[in-house]
Amino acid sequence: MLAQRLRSPDEVFHQIWKSTVFYVTSVAQQPTNHYRQLLRISGFTDPPELYEGESRAIPGTSSAMSMRRSKDKGRYMVANERLPVGAILTSEEPYASVLNFDKQNNHCLHCYTRLKRVVPCPTCSGVAYCSAPCANAGQVYHQWECQFMELMIGSGMSVNAALSMRMITQSPVEYFLQLVDAIRNNDEHPHLKIYNLETH
Repeated sequence: MLAQRLRSPDEVFHQIWKSTVFYVTSVAQQPTNHYRQLLRISGFTDPPELYEGESRAIPGTSSAMSMRRSKDKGRYMVANERLPVGAILTSEEPYASVLNFDKQNNHCLHCYTRLKRVVPCPTCSGVAYCSAPCANAGQVYHQWECQFMELMIGSGMSVNAALSMRMITQSPVEYFLQLVDAIRNNDEHPHLKIYNLETH
């Protein structure tokens, strides 16, 4: 039964490529604050204001901070001034996020609100959405996860592994292939920020 649901790698790659073109086109047509609007509808608020405003060099970080690098420590942040207690030093929207597996039956897969009414995934029974807009937005990534979700959860896959997969399914293969040279020295794009993280 599972084998019938799986497609060949060529079919999967072609579908990923087609959906990415559709996704890029549809995202380009949406207002830039679409993500924030979804969060507000869901009851979330805007990210808090940063102490001393946002740094021009490090997006999502207070201008009271700067980044340094060393061979011993890797990348690290330092304060440029004495900081008051409770100062908000970093705040940014997530590049990717996933719903905890144990919440998939009662929370929307896309915006994470508790379900009052259910818009089901048309091909699996493991996830649900709170509305048609969330279902449409969620299909950008869930169409690739859908056929494997039950298998992944059953195999004991962690939420962190699901998050890694979500980060990859949001961009086409060509995107990653073009980044090989730039990925080592650039901290501007979310994939590049993650690539350069230090392990501790």
